Amino acid sequence: MTQTDTAAVTQTTLDNGLTVMSEAMPHLATVALGVWVRAGARDEVAHENGLSHLLEHMAFKGTARRTAQQIVEAIEDKGGDLNAATSTEYTAYYVRALGSELEIGVDVLGDIILNPTVDDTELTREKDVILQEIAGIQDSPDDVVYDLMQDAAFTGHALGRPIIGTPETVNGMGRDHILAYRERNYRAGNMVVAAAGAVDHDELVALAETHLSKLEPGTTEREAPPQFGGGPRGAERPFEQAHLLMSWPSTPINDPMFFAGQVFSNAFGGGMSSRLFQEARESLGLCYYIYTSNWGLSDTGLFMMHAATGEDMLPELADVMIGELRAAADAGLTAAEIDRAKAQLKTGLMMSLESPSARAEQLARQMLLFGRLFTAQELLDRVEAVTADEVREVASRLATARNTAVAVVGAGERSLPFAMETEQRIAAAHS
Repeated sequence: MTQTDTAAVTQTTLDNGLTVMSEAMPHLATVALGVWVRAGARDEVAHENGLSHLLEHMAFKGTARRTAQQIVEAIEDKGGDLNAATSTEYTAYYVRALGSELEIGVDVLGDIILNPTVDDTELTREKDVILQEIAGIQDSPDDVVYDLMQDAAFTGHALGRPIIGTPETVNGMGRDHILAYRERNYRAGNMVVAAAGAVDHDELVALAETHLSKLEPGTTEREAPPQFGGGPRGAERPFEQAHLLMSWPSTPINDPMFFAGQVFSNAFGGGMSSRLFQEARESLGLCYYIYTSNWGLSDTGLFMMHAATGEDMLPELADVMIGELRAAADAGLTAAEIDRAKAQLKTGLMMSLESPSARAEQLARQMLLFGRLFTAQELLDRVEAVTADEVREVASRLATARNTAVAVVGAGERSLPFAMETEQRIAAAHS
């Protein structure tokens, strides 16, 4: 077992390779505690699509020691909360409770991760629950348009498939599939136990050794990063508004230019003062909301522009969005825009660090993605170091990219044709 202290963060590696991290926040009476697993939707082969999410659900459906009801009661009887989440790159199981209840928190988390029974009756029932969840997503144009865009951007790769899976893949999964996936991915070297708040590190390590030392050692290799494809996608289902989502390849989260992408995204379409919001909504009244995001993963990224408006306004809105991107590439952003974006990013970072849940997640994600921690000051310095030339370079890369993924929903039969037309508009603006 090895231990490292960095400022307020203490890190220990157990003999099986499990990383245990904590950040004491003495002014708090509660603790945010979780186990993060470096296994998510991108670690599934095609027929496993949705399996990470299904396993997360089944972890709560009973273990060798507890029924499903006893699992939640063990935490809620103490006034705490127990939950989990699945993303593209990791799965998290977490508890928020009084610091004095750390032991039961680690006990329950270790139990559901190490000892899920995956009962066939419960599995059938939970599949039905997830099928209802999938149906609910199909009622949300925001979710539908993002799924379509990811399919266009990363066709044939796990990142191009929905995290939750499809009715066909979910129905096709059995107990053996779940246990095999768990055996492959739920290994100590792929996991981080992290806690922030009212936590004593030595106690946390002792509890992790008691409840998680039986995890098999080792890590798993990931599929190669995807190649960005691009192209149009559309869904004919009608919605009250038409949603337009455009995306381009961007930098991974560990790329030196990632923070320049964050600054550009924030200044260009990140808030009410951003260039896109002011032009498309405030000046022209073309939409209710419009924004951009710079999504960074461990080995790839996407820059996205998303807006919703009336179907008849889509052509003009698309031209404005494309034109503003071209203008940002040609002339860059002003010093005032860049300074405002930096201030917003730095303030958002510091606000998030006031939450023990956010701190615990940051500890785990940084270790899973980078293998080391970044101090808050280091992150602030990286934001501040972004130059106007770097921001303009980001805009230029996007405005001259060879491929674009375009998704449209809410325009009925016109959705796919309009996505195709928008792709042509982008190509014409590049020429």
